[in-house]
Amino acid sequence: TLMFSFIQANCGRGRAATIELGVRLRRSESMFALVQEPYLGGDEMDVLPEGMRVFTDRRGKAAILVDHQEAICMPVETLTTDYGVCLVVKGSFGSIFLCAAYCQFDAPLEPYLRYMDAVLLQASRTPAILGLDANAVSPMWLSKLSRHAEGQANYRRGELLSEWMLEARVAALNQSTEVYTFDNHRATSDIDVTIVNEAASMWATYEWRVDEWELSDHNIITVVAEPTTARSVESIAPVPSWNFSNARWRLFKEEMVSRIAELPENFSESPLDQQVSTLRSIVHSVCDTALGRKLTRSPSRRARWWTADLCAARREVRRLRRLLQDGRRRDDDAAVELVVVELRRASAYYKKLIGRAKMDDWKRFVGDHADDPWGRVYKICRGRRKCTEIGCLRVNGELITDWGDCARVLLRNFFPVAESEAPTAIAEEVPPALEVFEVDTCVARLKSRRSPGLDGINGTICKAVWRAIPEHLASLFSRCIRLGYFPAEWKCPRVVSLLKGPDKDKCEPSSYRGICLLPVFGKVLEAIMVNRVREVLPEGCRWQFGFRQGRCVEDAWRHVKSSVGASAAQYVLGTFVDFKGAFDNVEWSAALSRLADLGCREMGLWQSFFSGRRAVIRSSSGTVEVPVTRGCPQGSISGPFIWDILMDVLLQRLQPYCQLSAYADDLLLLVEGNSRAVLEEKGAQLMSIVETWGAEVGDCLSTSKTVIMLLKGALRRAPTVRFAGRNLPYVRSCRYLGITVSEGMKFLTHIASLRQRMTGVVGALARVLRADWGFSPRARRTIYDGLMAPCVLFGAPVWYDTAEQVAAQRRLASCQRLILLGCLSVCRTVSTVALQVLGGAPPLDLAAKLLAIKYKLKRGFPLEENDWLYGEDIACLSWEQRKTRLEECLIQSWQNRWDDDSEPGRVTHRFIPYVTLAYRDPSFGFSMRTSFLLTGHGSFNAFLHGRALSDTTACACGDPYEDWMHILCACPLYADLRDLDGLGVQRLGENWIFEGILDDQEKTQRLAMFAEEVFLRRRAL
Repeated sequence: TLMFSFIQANCGRGRAATIELGVRLRRSESMFALVQEPYLGGDEMDVLPEGMRVFTDRRGKAAILVDHQEAICMPVETLTTDYGVCLVVKGSFGSIFLCAAYCQFDAPLEPYLRYMDAVLLQASRTPAILGLDANAVSPMWLSKLSRHAEGQANYRRGELLSEWMLEARVAALNQSTEVYTFDNHRATSDIDVTIVNEAASMWATYEWRVDEWELSDHNIITVVAEPTTARSVESIAPVPSWNFSNARWRLFKEEMVSRIAELPENFSESPLDQQVSTLRSIVHSVCDTALGRKLTRSPSRRARWWTADLCAARREVRRLRRLLQDGRRRDDDAAVELVVVELRRASAYYKKLIGRAKMDDWKRFVGDHADDPWGRVYKICRGRRKCTEIGCLRVNGELITDWGDCARVLLRNFFPVAESEAPTAIAEEVPPALEVFEVDTCVARLKSRRSPGLDGINGTICKAVWRAIPEHLASLFSRCIRLGYFPAEWKCPRVVSLLKGPDKDKCEPSSYRGICLLPVFGKVLEAIMVNRVREVLPEGCRWQFGFRQGRCVEDAWRHVKSSVGASAAQYVLGTFVDFKGAFDNVEWSAALSRLADLGCREMGLWQSFFSGRRAVIRSSSGTVEVPVTRGCPQGSISGPFIWDILMDVLLQRLQPYCQLSAYADDLLLLVEGNSRAVLEEKGAQLMSIVETWGAEVGDCLSTSKTVIMLLKGALRRAPTVRFAGRNLPYVRSCRYLGITVSEGMKFLTHIASLRQRMTGVVGALARVLRADWGFSPRARRTIYDGLMAPCVLFGAPVWYDTAEQVAAQRRLASCQRLILLGCLSVCRTVSTVALQVLGGAPPLDLAAKLLAIKYKLKRGFPLEENDWLYGEDIACLSWEQRKTRLEECLIQSWQNRWDDDSEPGRVTHRFIPYVTLAYRDPSFGFSMRTSFLLTGHGSFNAFLHGRALSDTTACACGDPYEDWMHILCACPLYADLRDLDGLGVQRLGENWIFEGILDDQEKTQRLAMFAEEVFLRRRAL
């Protein structure tokens, strides 16, 4: 149906109200909610139902909730300000502007009116609906006014808003109702307004009503809209997907063989595009039979956490609200006063029940996935499950709000139009016949679960098809090579647009990155083509480190460092070259010419590959398609290869004049000289070579992002390198290949930036990592070892020598402290060295050293004097033995630090004298209360008094000093809970020995139970 409804509500910044609003929206037929004063203090998952999309203004005072899977939502960033949030929504009902705003009572109304003017101006002839908490009353929206209303502030605000509505030619949807939109214990009024522009007034008829709401001072408004003109809506089939959990692969093979056998005998001679289409249809049909198609299910409308107690509490609140209204009608002030007291109590209890029930549900959800470190909980906390909406785009100063036009702009930005003519045919020799092993090799290298193209067929299905009908597929690929034809269906990618970063302007097309998802069978044919060219490809420039098997970022940086260090010149100037849209702008004629020069024997197939290409963005409301005439196909197998062979020409030209390093399209030129003049002259000459090559292949340089910096030596005045009529910017630090380098080849800036980079990651995950009900200890360790530590230690072989400096070690310790406090249930005052031992996380400077030495050993580079294993005879050791020996050195260095009595964390040292306890056991974990005893930091008067959190150091038992040892070993208040022998605690003279407590799981559990019971009892004392 084209009819739709939406909700308007003010949550009063209440968590319970926002939770219940989400439940109402999910249970009702409403698609959207225009919300004022929502609660935004926690994760969306523990407040709103899963899958509900949220768009907020900059202050968090207004929000739009969308609970309609098929609706396309386009945020209007220019109209999402401090005064409101605006969204363009497109669905079966058409396209409309939605706006929510909260007009703060103690703030002037004029800025909000100017904001709404801007919304109406942008909407123009498109229907626009504005939901306001205006904090104003007026007969224009049928406010029920008392005889004293004219002297009130909200009445004067209402007059101002009414005048604006008349001038703007908008109407209020409000209708006369007995229920007020605002109703609290002190007053009632109609201050909430639903406004529509002229286009919306003519577009639909509306039913507007107010329903009582127990959880907010405002009641809920529901609006039902029925468009007056029927629209024909084209249904767009989604990209198919199938269930692999219960796949019947034997049946799949049998069905594939059977369907192929039913094809006509002369089918192999039919047009290739027809063969490809038939193969796709057969694979889809067989997948439906053997796997079962995934169906898009609407989210459950039932809130599983809603209980009978909540229903009873809600009934009580409703009963008291009715009594309050009856008392007001009778002017019985005494009865009203009594009911208000009861209503406040009942409302507070109801809100508390809702908050507790939703939090318990969130805890159950996390607990159900506690052992899956990369599953649903991780994706929710990291924001990976949020929809990436295409926003309204700004082109030449004009805002585009139509989804199709925005998609077309993005596609044109991703795929620029070629300025040169289409590539012409190039003479070729007959390609050699295709061997089965060529196909087998390419299929085996496919990533099984990569996102599929428009046909929905991924690597897993492709491999199954190859196992079932290898002869048929090999024949199809062989015919493509023989005829020199690349099927059209395999050249059309499904394009997904991603915002390059959260700080990017969503209105700018350049803020988006296009990801091309190509059909998997086309990828196999591409891989065959690339492998065949590699067979005749001469050895390229040795200083290209990208797209080279066995090479990495560390190799590129080692070459840069060694070149700078070995330079005999007084100065080395680094020129960091940035190509503007490097892969996207490559001319196909240049690529074909280069392939011909290399002796490629499949030129006809490459010619076909580079012709007739198109790209598609698809959504539930439509498909936008544009022709592609240039660029290395993004997401393709051949894209990196094409760029590599083209850039090799540039590197060969530059190599005689300078040292250089290239990693894909990241190019660094090392200009050597003994004076500023030499640096400037050579730098300009090298940039001229780069510019000439760029013109040949269709690429240009970014003059603002191409920067220079002295990597060796120092000059009073920085050198100036001229390029394209301007000076290249000189910088003090630059990020190259993910590592920040400063003047003089210094890396302290990189280490200093690590903490800030990790803050967002830790903040997103901390609430499910630190909590006793969150991830399991093993999952926490997996996230630390698999995400957080690698992020910090990226490129460690490049900068590990800087980590020997005291300043760098402090920076690394600060970064690691941030991470471990986010992962462990401990007080934030616990020392970093204790956190490392409790978390089984070696100090980051030692971990960086370990990675660097492993890299050197793997590459066969000589070790330096301060490196572990330096001077040892390791020639006879295997790689595994070398790694074991390195780990022993790491543990020994770490243990030496831990045994240093001058370091903090001595309480933890008494329980865990050896650093290997948690390091060797990923399942080692403890609760917050257990950590009080393990660290000495917690709910002890002696500890709290030292931080001005307690008036005394004495224990409730009368002992003058309550600390962890007193609680664990001596306090008579907990004598019935204490079992020191069972814990393995020993006493030698005046000293207690605790190191045996954590030796086995049974003792550890006893300590945990003791801690829980002790601190629960202590809290009650």
